[in-house]
Amino acid sequence: RPPFPPGGGKQFEEAARRFLKIERLLYRGLTSWETLTTAQDREMQAIIRIACLAAEQGNMNAQFWVGQLYQYGRGTQFDAEKACAYYEKAANQGNARAQHNLGVILSRGLGTIKKDVELAQRYLEDAAKQGNIDSAFGLSWMLFDQEGDAESKKRASDWELKAAQSGHAVAQLNLGTRYSTGKWVKKSEQEALKWWKKSAAQKNPQAEFALAMAYKGQGKTTEMVFWLHRASTNTWWQEYGNLHDKHIEEHVRGAVSQAQFVLGVCYGAGEGVKQSKAGVEKWHRMAANNGHAEAAWNITPMYLPPGSFPNPTLAVKYCRLAVDRGVVEAFGTLGFLLAQGYGVAQSFKEAARWYKAGSDLKDPESQHRLAFAYHEGKGVAQDDRKAALYWRQAADQGFANAQSQLGLMYGDGQGVPKSDKEAAKWHRKAAEQGNQVSQFSVGFDYEHGLGGVRADRAKALKYYSLAAMQGHRGGQECYEKLRKTLSDPLTRSRVSLAKLKAKPELNGAMGVVTALDTATGRYTVTLDDGRGEFRLRKSNLKPEQRG
Repeated sequence: RPPFPPGGGKQFEEAARRFLKIERLLYRGLTSWETLTTAQDREMQAIIRIACLAAEQGNMNAQFWVGQLYQYGRGTQFDAEKACAYYEKAANQGNARAQHNLGVILSRGLGTIKKDVELAQRYLEDAAKQGNIDSAFGLSWMLFDQEGDAESKKRASDWELKAAQSGHAVAQLNLGTRYSTGKWVKKSEQEALKWWKKSAAQKNPQAEFALAMAYKGQGKTTEMVFWLHRASTNTWWQEYGNLHDKHIEEHVRGAVSQAQFVLGVCYGAGEGVKQSKAGVEKWHRMAANNGHAEAAWNITPMYLPPGSFPNPTLAVKYCRLAVDRGVVEAFGTLGFLLAQGYGVAQSFKEAARWYKAGSDLKDPESQHRLAFAYHEGKGVAQDDRKAALYWRQAADQGFANAQSQLGLMYGDGQGVPKSDKEAAKWHRKAAEQGNQVSQFSVGFDYEHGLGGVRADRAKALKYYSLAAMQGHRGGQECYEKLRKTLSDPLTRSRVSLAKLKAKPELNGAMGVVTALDTATGRYTVTLDDGRGEFRLRKSNLKPEQRG
């Protein structure tokens, strides 16, 4: 081969031509930078050598291109210092793309290259003045982000406006947001919608979601659902990842998942769409798969009995996703699934570990389930003192089931000193939140005047009724018994005793009927003279005559 002419132009053309063959294989998915064959790797090394020769001869395009290869590790090892060295050569010759890349690297720091905000801004401004809209946007971002006076913020606004007017989708999004909030510009809903629509026209899901929320605020549900659907089905963020800006990709992906989550909420409430559990499941599952923590947690109960779509595997999958995303409430549920062996191998020990992890984060359900584990000795050594301790922690946070269990522990003296007063206190707290066991217990206390309360059968009937409506068998039985007692005309009436053959000395004694045993048909009578209570047949009672 004859030698290349000076200047590096032909060398760069040769390197680019040979690189294009490998790049075509990459786009077709036939290889990747990590799986190049030995021959392809040798070819890349030859390409880089030729491109470096062109760069050393001052070819600006080659300098920029080699900088990219080192920055992204394409066919060679990542090397931030070499990338910046080549970018600097090209930048000094006025290459706007090199100035931009160098400015971005210095704005954040990369590898061994330290962050230098002042120098980064100079490079970005040089590129922006040449019409690089990414640089104009990046410069505005940096100026807004740093502390500064009004003049600095005006510079930021000017560059953001230039980027937006030149078609930068994210600049248009941000400008719309500023008009929406009135930050550094005069607040204008009309201007906000205008810029969001320009950004949405470029398939920016963040702008589409912003439009959806704006229309939601205006009560325009049809428009809201339209833009939610647009954002929820947007795949632009996947393409954006190829731009190697993971920071922006994360924000864009977040907008997609949030739109999917809100759309699921709309299907649940029937807002702008026909109410549908299937719609909730579909969109929340998509949001969860895109990393939305709340969606993963919300969808988990749908896969648990008696949820709409029982599925053990999916229940565990999305519960774990919620746990991994830091949803504290999911820890206890994951432990429960492990304890039940629902969708996963049963393990009381693993269940207790997750209960403990959730308890350490002050999750009341985890504390409640860990208390049960200690009470029953499942996955941990049996210890009623620790059980009572964790039930108390959950009860203090207002967790009704824990309050009820703590009431039972005080009533039985398990893990805590026996105290009917404390038992009644916690049962009353749980009963007020709808716990049926405690509602029954409070009803029993009022019926018999226990737990530090005076006997009040009307209140007893109320709590028995509440427990009965939730299916509590004891509550149902006691409610029926007390209802019949209170509805009997003799109940609460004054009577005299008569026709008693076994105890004739009681004949003529006066008393009050306090109860009726519907099973035996006998009435409880408390005598006025203090001789006690007696259970008697109706034939032995003579109602007091008045008047």
